Amino acid sequence: MDTRDSQSPATPRYLGRREMQHLAESAVRALERSGHRDTLETLRARLFSRSPEELTAIEPLGDGVFHCRYKPMAELVLQEVIDVARNRRIAKEDQRARIMWALTMAGF
Repeated sequence: MDTRDSQSPATPRYLGRREMQHLAESAVRALERSGHRDTLETLRARLFSRSPEELTAIEPLGDGVFHCRYKPMAELVLQEVIDVARNRRIAKEDQRARIMWALTMAGF
C-alpha cells in the first residue's frame, strides 16, 4: 500500500529565529540591568505588542525552508536599545530619552 498521499508534508523550517530571539532578549536584559523597567514597559507596548507581520520579514528559500528576520527599523531600534542601555557613560535620563527618540523616529 502506498502511503505517500496520506503523509503530511515536511514541517517548515525557519532560519533566523534564534538570532531574532537573542536580539530581543538582549534588549530586554540590557534594560533590566540598567534599571530601566519603565522603558522596558514602553518597549513592550510600542514595539513587542506589534503583529509579527509588522516586525518581521519571512522569505522562502525553497524546500519548506524560510529565512526570518526583523524588519530593518525594528532591528535598528533593538540594537540602539542595547547599545544605549549598556553605555554607562550616558546618564540614565539621557539613555531613556535616546531610546524614546529611537522608538519615535522608527515609527513605533
